[in-house]
Amino acid sequence: MINISHALTIFFENWAPVLGAGFFVGLLLFIIIYSIVFWVKMLIDCINRDFNDRPIWILVIFFGNLLGAILYYYCVKNKKIS
Repeated sequence: MINISHALTIFFENWAPVLGAGFFVGLLLFIIIYSIVFWVKMLIDCINRDFNDRPIWILVIFFGNLLGAILYYYCVKNKKIS
């Protein structure tokens, strides 16, 4: 007869590092996809928004990638319109 606790111990000794690595790979993939979606949303918002510095911000977002999109979000998009 197979001892369940022994079988689980063997399973987790062999597969726990693989399962942990899979979690971090999935988390990294989620962060990458979310960053790309955020970058595209900020670029589309900048293209559709009507303001004076639009060409400069398009270049900042396009060449600055995620950092440019974050700067645009906090400097332009997040501003309250008065």
